[in-house]
Amino acid sequence: MISEREIIARKVADRCCRRDIHNGSDINNIVEECCEDLQVNIPEIIQCETLTRSFCAFYLRGRPYLIYDSCLMEVLYIYDSIIMTENNEQDMEKLFYKLIGEELIRMNDLPRSLYFSGKYRNLNYSFDDNKERIEQNILQMVSLQSYFLIGHELTHLSLEASSSKGLPQDFWKFAKVSMQVLTERLIKDYPIDTFLKERAGYFLDTIPSSLKEYFDALWNSNRFRHFAEECYCDLMGLKLLLEHYRNPKDSVRAISAAINYLIFQEAVRSDVSDSGFFFGNIIHDVSRTMYFSVLRMEFLLIILQYNGHEHIEECFFEIQERSILTRYWSELIRKIPSEESFSVLSEEDLPNLDREHLVSVLIKTFYYAHIG
Repeated sequence: MISEREIIARKVADRCCRRDIHNGSDINNIVEECCEDLQVNIPEIIQCETLTRSFCAFYLRGRPYLIYDSCLMEVLYIYDSIIMTENNEQDMEKLFYKLIGEELIRMNDLPRSLYFSGKYRNLNYSFDDNKERIEQNILQMVSLQSYFLIGHELTHLSLEASSSKGLPQDFWKFAKVSMQVLTERLIKDYPIDTFLKERAGYFLDTIPSSLKEYFDALWNSNRFRHFAEECYCDLMGLKLLLEHYRNPKDSVRAISAAINYLIFQEAVRSDVSDSGFFFGNIIHDVSRTMYFSVLRMEFLLIILQYNGHEHIEECFFEIQERSILTRYWSELIRKIPSEESFSVLSEEDLPNLDREHLVSVLIKTFYYAHIG
């Protein structure tokens, strides 16, 4: 029988490790506070740095675990620095090359990753010149985001540990009403037939013929239940943060920025993993993943509005205005050569390629800093 330790080691290794690191006391304290509020057992924390860049909480043979991935905090530090300073296009471009290059490493497409590593090395982050001025504010923002993300993941554990093993009925009802509200807003300026064809596909396997059929199927969709659970975990992550940090404006700014980044990360990941990549394709369809992520943000805004937090909405939209990365993404695509003219080494050009060594070199190339 495989030991828990070996299973965990494989889980982490599959995420494409940059390096393993030891637990930090601040993270332990946050986990303990959240677990006390959620009334769940404290999980074993697996702190690592991987190119998957995501947190994950789960039970293994009855024991709780939390994977805390510092690579996510690293890229949130870069993202926060860009949007809270001048939205410098060179900074955004350098971040894009990092995300694309690292995603190609995960896909084992090393020749193309080499191309983007060269583009990445040729640029510098302008916000590094103002580090002393922004460092404290950015680190505070990253700390709030870390608390929110930990609270979100631990809420998944609390749902799994509950006797009902599912969402509270009140929130399920709220999620259904919110989905109806968001759909009604969208179809005011969007033909219903087009909506059903392009948007229903994320939650449903077949295209419904009417809005009523859409909602009837939606309430029985496992994918929609998963989506509603993610929204509930966002709500609890926000509540946990506000209980331990009394400045709601800063908290909402940090959470909004974190979700904005996660939307962007999924967009990049979806485009890069597309079989045709996106060379020269300036107009490409919004992925189902993007639709899911944007809906999550809209749900969170409805929750904030419903709870009537003063000035919260203005802080939320402040970050939306600052965050122009997704708008700049199509501009970057213009700079990527077409498939036919894409100048990159192929595997055949590197007969003596030591793949393990090259992966290590590429990972180090895209490294910025460890943010615990």
